[in-house]
Amino acid sequence: MMSADHIPPSFIEQHRKCCERFMNWQTATILSNIASFDNPLDAAALEQLGQLKWHFAVAYLKRFCVQAIEDSKRVVPAAERQVPKDSGVYQLLYRLH
Repeated sequence: MMSADHIPPSFIEQHRKCCERFMNWQTATILSNIASFDNPLDAAALEQLGQLKWHFAVAYLKRFCVQAIEDSKRVVPAAERQVPKDSGVYQLLYRLH
């Protein structure tokens, strides 16, 4: 697309640092997930984790104005959806809407 001579070294360095940071985040997350298999959570911790999950899901949906699409406006008919309408995601969307 373009010659490497046209890309400023500062951009390359910034890109390298971003990639390195992202790789470190991925590594930390993967190690954390592996550790969770070695130390399963008790019922109270699982309940708290579930509540946190819903809290962040609601915050995400509100922040990015995610709304359910009316069936009449869907490209893929409702019968062919991959996520069942009675799933928690749809319940949450309709509750917020």
